Amino acid sequence: MRPINDCDLPPTGDQTLHLLEDLAAAVKLPYLSDLRALTAYPLLLCALDGILPAQYAPADWRDALHYFAGKQAPLSATAAQIKELLVGYLSRELDRAAQPPASRH
Repeated sequence: MRPINDCDLPPTGDQTLHLLEDLAAAVKLPYLSDLRALTAYPLLLCALDGILPAQYAPADWRDALHYFAGKQAPLSATAAQIKELLVGYLSRELDRAAQPPASRH
């Protein structure tokens, strides 16, 4: 077994070739729906840091982007481009959650 990354996440065993399933296993979440919890985003970003775009087909990256962001990547986008969009989305959501609510005056 090899670790999916070097972020102190435990080894997940062999890749399934399904990005979302491998991400859930890497962050030890039993259900894919748990991946959408904002509390999972830091671990997801860490796991994604250890995944090369070429490890998964562009279609898998597209599915992941759509699952999290509800956005479709262009069909011409490469796995690396879609991974960048996904990481950017997760990072922005974390940043947004860390911002204090705007006060009303």
